[in-house]
Amino acid sequence: MKERIRESIIDLERQIRKIVYLKDVNLALVRLVFIKYCIDNTIGAESREDFQACVALQNAFLQRDLEGSINYITHILAYIDNHYGLNNILLARENVDAYCNDFGINFDSWRIGNRDSEVMLLFDMLTRCDFHEPYGGKAEVGEKIVSVLLQIFKGRFRKSSFGAEFSTDFEVALLAKDILNIRENEEFCDFVSGIGTSTVIITDDAKPKMINVEIHPIVAAISAMLFIMCGHKEFKVVCGDSLSNLFSLPRVDKLFADIPYRMKREFLGENSRKDACSIALEIIEGKILKPGGRAVLTVPGTTLHQSGIIAKEAKEGLAQRGAIKAVIALPPMWQNSNVGTNLLVISPDRDESVLFIDATNVDLSPEKNGSSNASDRFEILRKRISEIIRNPRDEEGFSKKVSPRAIAEKGYNLVPALYVKRIAKSEGMSLREIDEKLEILYGKLLAERGKEM
Repeated sequence: MKERIRESIIDLERQIRKIVYLKDVNLALVRLVFIKYCIDNTIGAESREDFQACVALQNAFLQRDLEGSINYITHILAYIDNHYGLNNILLARENVDAYCNDFGINFDSWRIGNRDSEVMLLFDMLTRCDFHEPYGGKAEVGEKIVSVLLQIFKGRFRKSSFGAEFSTDFEVALLAKDILNIRENEEFCDFVSGIGTSTVIITDDAKPKMINVEIHPIVAAISAMLFIMCGHKEFKVVCGDSLSNLFSLPRVDKLFADIPYRMKREFLGENSRKDACSIALEIIEGKILKPGGRAVLTVPGTTLHQSGIIAKEAKEGLAQRGAIKAVIALPPMWQNSNVGTNLLVISPDRDESVLFIDATNVDLSPEKNGSSNASDRFEILRKRISEIIRNPRDEEGFSKKVSPRAIAEKGYNLVPALYVKRIAKSEGMSLREIDEKLEILYGKLLAERGKEM
């Protein structure tokens, strides 16, 4: 079944590429797959008119009726939005206009020319897509659909798409999943991390009560669509233009914040002047996390060593409260990039030491790891970091537990490399690498001797 779904979605994506600009393809794909999934399964339909709208939209697709399709889609979005209590997230003008553009009704410059024949073919393909769920209530097909969509996103968002501006790297989301360890019925907030994909990844094994905060109406709508297809029942999507939204939310067990610090100021307002450590301190002081809770924040490298009064006071406040659980410096994960990601892990529960992990010297190049796939190369590192987070310890050249007093002596500089001493190099190789080479050579020698005997 998954292969059939995959083929249908990939065929749709190829056709959509002929109608909309490259940067809009992935988001258009989600919208069209979502609406077909909803009418195939009458998602959220309650009244006779709602069920009739589903049948009417199926017929509109079959008859290639442009205007009729948009009218029925608007009705369907309205009752789904009401069913899930989304406060018009799906009915935002930007989202409805985006659907019009997907079907070739040119509201603005997004559409590529006048390609009516391509749009008609898209209708035919939608008619042939079968996303019916088996009886029993579980969103088996929906989960498979989202799984396929995530794989497509993974390969495409790093090129030149609208979504890339708002999206968390998949590898970072997977690491956050390990660190946060979301469980059933916990309350989880994913703050400004982009089109809901990180939320889906982090909560993959559980169905917690979710709050997803996004900064763009289209992104917020896409997030809601993914959650619905995944079968989530208890979720809330908030579309806001400021970090102040975070501090008006209810207390949560777990929180992930991949805040787009470089986003234009009109998105983040006055809060764009705050650094990540100041936000982390406000999370702790504002008691946003419940006792025993945990938050993971992405942090620009400059924030970790800033010595300005505000930044230093924020880091001092976190350290003195014992709120910093770990600071993780990751290596660049993509070729031709020298910028890594840093993660700050905080909790309201006091800890007497901070775990610093410096993974910046880990070589993720294809030549070193024997794989051209960056995700495969990062997988080993992710598991290593996750295991040390679960069982904090000193590991030469990689991790070190440090007391708040030692951090104070360094002027509250939180750069992991300042505390984790790197292993001495010999002829371009670390001692560990030399040991590994010797073990390989020794194994080959024993094998050769075995052949001789």
